[in-house]
Amino acid sequence: MARSVAQITLMGYVGYKNDLKYVGENSLAILEVSVAHSRKEKLVQTTDWYKVTIFGNVATNVDKFINKGDLVLVIGQPVFSEYNGKTTINIRATSVEVISLKKNSQENTEANTEDVPF
Repeated sequence: MARSVAQITLMGYVGYKNDLKYVGENSLAILEVSVAHSRKEKLVQTTDWYKVTIFGNVATNVDKFINKGDLVLVIGQPVFSEYNGKTTINIRATSVEVISLKKNSQENTEANTEDVPF
């Protein structure tokens, strides 16, 4: 029997970034961020927001280098949930890449640009 695969590739701007959390006996790192994607439909611009959850070493590295306003590329698996009759799509990230830093965050991380591990 063939396996099916669901993958989302999203490029957008970081909205909020929660504090990095560690959970469980093995202290698994978890980071939640929101990513905005804008699209135009019939002369009306709409912004969709996605909740992205990042785990492990990727979460630790992303926490060091991204801030609100940074442009990121997220690859992950969709996780659908329903609440009060409304379906939402969350993304369980497997890869996150910084495409460009917001100007003020670039100044803050200028010293770390040689050590970017992702």
